[in-house]
Parts: sequence; structure tokens; C-alpha cells
Amino acid sequence: GGEMGGHVRVSRNLTEHWLWYYHQYRDGRKDRQATWPWLVVLDGPHRSLPVETDEEADGVKWVTPGELFRWARERPGDFCHESLTSLMSKCEAMMVGELAKVMPPPKG
Repeated sequence: GGEMGGHVRVSRNLTEHWLWYYHQYRDGRKDRQATWPWLVVLDGPHRSLPVETDEEADGVKWVTPGELFRWARERPGDFCHESLTSLMSKCEAMMVGELAKVMPPPKG
């Protein structure tokens, strides 16, 4: 929501153009979406920022980008369908590259 606006440090597209994906469910429904992968970097500790979900969300689980991509590779069944894991796979290298540009190196 609007409360997050003051906490956004970086907001930029990851791809030059949108990505199209299609999924046909066993019950005959079809999902067609044009998606523009976007990177948003917030300015504070994730657990202290105001996050609100809608009724479709089952909850919030905070993970690092590396944990997210590893989770999608190792347990794709945890996600709605392969369209989501396919999108994450396509965006992984782009996101890692962009994060390296905007995030300070780890201390120590």
C-alpha cells in the first residue's frame, strides 16, 4: 500500500520488455498474463516495515533473494504452478546483478 512508498530505496524494471506467460489448468481454466518483473529495495529491516496482504495471501514469509531462488528450484511444488517458478528462473540473474549495483557489500 501507500505506507510503503516512504520506504522504497530503489524501484526499477528488471527486463527491457514485459514477459508473457500462459498456463492451462486441469479444469480447463486458462491463465494468460503479461508480467513486467520489477525490483524494489526497501530502506529498513523487513520485519519492521508495514506490510499488508489481501485475502488471497496465506501469509508472509521473509527470505533473501538467494533463499527464494533456491526454494523455487528445490521445491517448485510449493508454488501455485510452474509459470511462477519459470518467471523466477528467468529473473534470477537479472535480480542478482541489479542488487549488486544498489546494495552495499556485506560487512565482515
